[in-house]
Amino acid sequence: MHNQQLDGFARPMGTADATAGQPPLSFHPLIVLRRGTRWPSIEAANRSAQYREQYLAIALWAQDRSQALLPPIFILRSQRQYQAAADQRLLQAIDKAKRNRTMLLISDFMRLIDCRSDKLASEGLVGLLRLEPPIYSIADGLPIASIPWERLQSRIYAGRLSAAERSQRAKDAHARNDSTDKGPTKLAARAGANARKTIADRRAIKLVAEIERVRLGLPKDRQQNLAALAKALNDAGVPTASGRGQWQGSMVGRALARAQKQRRSSASAPEAQVQSG
Repeated sequence: MHNQQLDGFARPMGTADATAGQPPLSFHPLIVLRRGTRWPSIEAANRSAQYREQYLAIALWAQDRSQALLPPIFILRSQRQYQAAADQRLLQAIDKAKRNRTMLLISDFMRLIDCRSDKLASEGLVGLLRLEPPIYSIADGLPIASIPWERLQSRIYAGRLSAAERSQRAKDAHARNDSTDKGPTKLAARAGANARKTIADRRAIKLVAEIERVRLGLPKDRQQNLAALAKALNDAGVPTASGRGQWQGSMVGRALARAQKQRRSSASAPEAQVQSG
């Protein structure tokens, strides 16, 4: 096969006329969904904004032309180094469309191109064209194989710029938040942690009063036994710090230690203020 070289990209010769002849009888909407943990199944992804955006564009195109649509075909695109020519689900859809003389209808063929690097974009485009796919791109108003090579190059270039800008924005945002203690995420996390600590300290001080009350009701030889204290607290119906479950010896120990630490902190605060002044 002879190739035509243009600015680093290679287009297989002859693919521009791959869809020549009679038009297909019907169209299958081709929906490309990005694979991720949010989509445990295609059925779940069908309810996503990704699906609605693509299907709406396809449905409007078909409505304007009074064109009936066949059931949609879904492609789950991987998040890393996606190559359409290696996607088995897409290859099966293309083979079936060729055999049945139908056309796959996609909102934009760029959804099948990974533009996160020049190499991925180049290989993705050439690999897709070599399949001679019966895919109609609504954004271009043509079957993929009939789109002029200059336009394909322009679309790839724009896709690379867009991907690079998104990547840089994400890196800048992470850098701003990670390189300073004043990033919005860190400030929010620190404020939440401080609030939880304050609540836990106050709860521990209140619990100590109950623990001491129950401790006085135990024999003197068992008043320092945390397991005995925990059993007595459960028997007395005193709720735990979280309000769930039952007291354990370790839970009693933590509550006493937290309250003691809080008392020391409160007692040393005035002294620290005097020294600082």
